Amino acid sequence: MEAAVATERLTPPPPPPTPGEGTRTGGGTLSRRGRRWRWPALLGLACLALAAAGIAYPLVWQHHQDTVGRSLVQADQGRARRIEQQAGSGSGSCPAQPGPGVLDIPTLHVAAPVEQGLSDPVLAVALGHDPTTPWPGPGSSSLIAGHDVGYLSADTALVAGDTISYAEPCATLHYTVTGHEITAPGQQVTLPPGGGIVLDSCWPTDALWFTSQRYLVIARYVSTGPGVSAPAAATPPPLPHVHLPAGLAATSLTLTTNSWPMGTLHVSGSPGPAWTASQAALDVEGDALELLFGLRHALATGQDGWLGTLAPGVSVPSWLGGTPDSQLDVNEVVNGTTATSVTLRSSVQSASGSTTFVLVATVHGGNMVVTSVSATT
Repeated sequence: MEAAVATERLTPPPPPPTPGEGTRTGGGTLSRRGRRWRWPALLGLACLALAAAGIAYPLVWQHHQDTVGRSLVQADQGRARRIEQQAGSGSGSCPAQPGPGVLDIPTLHVAAPVEQGLSDPVLAVALGHDPTTPWPGPGSSSLIAGHDVGYLSADTALVAGDTISYAEPCATLHYTVTGHEITAPGQQVTLPPGGGIVLDSCWPTDALWFTSQRYLVIARYVSTGPGVSAPAAATPPPLPHVHLPAGLAATSLTLTTNSWPMGTLHVSGSPGPAWTASQAALDVEGDALELLFGLRHALATGQDGWLGTLAPGVSVPSWLGGTPDSQLDVNEVVNGTTATSVTLRSSVQSASGSTTFVLVATVHGGNMVVTSVSATT
């Protein structure tokens, strides 16, 4: 799902009701009982647009967020420091300057850059601010969106009372989580009085396929403090390497060129904070898919040498080259910042019928190879 991204939007609030008036209608609704935003028909388009290219959405941009996102955090921090220093050398005052900044979620160990817009190039490296809503600030309600497999992959762990901050030049805005909602197109979302932010990602958060629902984390504005440097983005975890034999191009081993319906991605073991706050899970998934597709190419072309390189000592069954006929689920075992194994589960249709299989890839010395391929009942 690699196409440009559009997402649901918080419609700017209408004027307050006049005396005797119950509810105003329009892009958003406002009632005496509390402010509610109506999410337009664009609600599910973030995932839909991501799905427009089929099943390949995470793997097209998976390597960008960790590297470019880290650079953006550093650039935002440098910009804020320069502005604060210039203000300090002048009048001594430094008024808040709403705009791009760094979102800090201590519970998730996430420090993410926030850039303007909801296009795919933005969401590939940062969280995106919906330009139809105000930038975060006192009294404003802002929508910040991200991929469910990126910075917001663990947002379901946020509970009421957790803190979020938004650092911009000369100010740090503090928020408290009040709850979450799973929404569908046309639903209304109640926002806290006094302003707040909504973090928006696809639901379910482990989906590698099209989903029209959204997972929203809602936080109320608490206070504004002085501008301080936000935490630095964590160093990306080390990733395993797949050694591809000569003649087998990596470009032919992606979901863009190998059609397979994707299911879910689960991470088990004991992943550390640096892992959960990064794109590493998708990177490792991409390595495992390279091995699967490499084996299928080797079977199709009769390249036994390729089989020996990708799956040393493993007897790879011919039915693995059959036509995919069910979704492919991925489970990764991670300890700290190190992936130790990946298990792929799916089924294929071949001359011998439908075969459900399990492929296991193991990491040894930083290299990932296939260690077993077996049929299951």
